Parts: sequence; C-alpha cells; structure tokens
Amino acid sequence: DDVKAIGAVYEELKSAVRRRDAHAISLLYTADGMVVTQASPSVRGRQAVAELNQYYLDFGLAAVEVHTQEMYPVGDMVCELGTAEAFTGSGTVLSANRYMTLWKKEDGKWRIHRDFLTQ
Repeated sequence: DDVKAIGAVYEELKSAVRRRDAHAISLLYTADGMVVTQASPSVRGRQAVAELNQYYLDFGLAAVEVHTQEMYPVGDMVCELGTAEAFTGSGTVLSANRYMTLWKKEDGKWRIHRDFLTQ
C-alpha cells in the first residue's frame, strides 16, 4: 500500500544520507520537486535538491529520523505531516523540524514532489 511504499522511500533516504550520497537523495524527488526551508531560498529540480543536500552533508549531516503524524490522499497524490530530526555523526542534533510533504507517483514510484520544512 501507499504508506508502506512511502516508508520504503524513507529507508532509501536514510541509507543515502548515511552514504553521503546527495545524488541518490535527489532521485527520491520528482523531476521538478521542490524543497522549501526557512534557512535558504526554495530549490526546484533534482540538481538543485542534490546541491542543497550536498551542502547539508558538508555541514555535518550524517543521519535523519522521520516521524509521520498524518498521511492522507489528495487527488492522485499523498500529503504527509510530521516531524524530523537531522543528526551529525556523533549524534548531535543539527535540526528538529516540522514538515509537510506532498508525494507524487512518477515512473511508478512514490517520490517527494513538494517538501516544506519549518522549525
């Protein structure tokens, strides 16, 4: 089902972060995926998503945890709300955020279409 499929994408995300693979992270987004954060200008497209995540990896990002609070269908997409934490290699919390993610199926796989992060 969709919840399990999206959970599998999060496992891919965690693995890509541990491997420090910004390109692999970007492939979890749609081709025109967008990330909106308070800390930087919005980015759109896989290349920009990869560059943003490379910045985070260079800054010390080594692990992420995601906690889904709500997930519901919106047309042919899925809207998710939750909280997430980013950690350094030593386990220090880099950031703790609330998020709203819009998931969209692209090429038969659930991918992040819009990612809105706030503190």
